[in-house]
Amino acid sequence: MNLLGDRSLQAKLDVTLRTVSWKIAEILEAEHVTFFVADSEAQQLWSKNAIGPNGTQIDLAIPMDVGIAGHVARTGESLNVPDPYQDERFNPNIDRETGFTTRNILCLPLLDESDRIFAVVQALNKQGDGSFGPEDEQRFVELVSSLGTVLQTSVFQAQQSRANFQS
Repeated sequence: MNLLGDRSLQAKLDVTLRTVSWKIAEILEAEHVTFFVADSEAQQLWSKNAIGPNGTQIDLAIPMDVGIAGHVARTGESLNVPDPYQDERFNPNIDRETGFTTRNILCLPLLDESDRIFAVVQALNKQGDGSFGPEDEQRFVELVSSLGTVLQTSVFQAQQSRANFQS
């Protein structure tokens, strides 16, 4: 019964994150939005909605001291990176492994009620030839803030589910 409950909860979480990601991507005109859950104990960020080969969604775990998302998770600093390949914090290995090409990134930390970072949300590749601008940054902050409680609850459930699965 616990296994079925965990699977049911995980399925609901997956649908929630996919739906929220899709909506944010649509509003920001981004190719994709990825949520990374912060696991402070393991010093990892993990995602169930990262882009893999051929545009499929994959599970991804990265060290918290790597990449743009890792920088945001460690510092709490929001980043707008118009050309990641020119930014020393960018980890091109993820692109090589997944076959995805990152052209630009807008990345924000998600804070709980105690102002601790519980996740990082990352918008990838503004549609067309442009990059994310200040108006996109503002819209992104507003969207994430308005969805904060829902996202925090979903992420907390994901953390509990993952902890139970790893036990």
